[in-house]
Amino acid sequence: IESALREVPEKADAHFNLGIAYTLKEDMAQAIRSYQRAIEIDQHYGKAFYNLGTLYLKQGNIQEAILKLEQAAKLLPDPMKALWNLYEAYRSDGLFTKALANLQRLIELEPDDASLYNHLGICYVKLGDYAKAIGAWKRSIKLGASSQLIHYNLGKTYELYGEFSNA
Repeated sequence: IESALREVPEKADAHFNLGIAYTLKEDMAQAIRSYQRAIEIDQHYGKAFYNLGTLYLKQGNIQEAILKLEQAAKLLPDPMKALWNLYEAYRSDGLFTKALANLQRLIELEPDDASLYNHLGICYVKLGDYAKAIGAWKRSIKLGASSQLIHYNLGKTYELYGEFSNA
């Protein structure tokens, strides 16, 4: 790939592919530079924004992850993975209102995904809306979620909401 780039240095795809190669080699600094170069060449390269944002998220660079993943979610034709990672970034930064909005967008795309409703419940609890959290966890269970943790979260939220008999 590096040889090809010497021949055609302004090819965004080549820089993107080099970023993947460096990611696989676990050379994150070089991977980041390669994805950044792909974006410099093509500011609409959604996959490069996604990979770069995901690398930043893994490194704990949450602010940069959010910026890149927001761009990826706008640019990718199928933004599911970008939206999920963006949710993780918002949640990591304590931005639960944004995390909630992002989850709602994910649910529009995947309305029958029980795990999304579990995370929705978590966001509602963090925002102090226990009634909506209870509704989210009930929906998750109705969709087939069988995790004991969801049942625990539901019971604990009933307790917080003052509905002790339901807890």
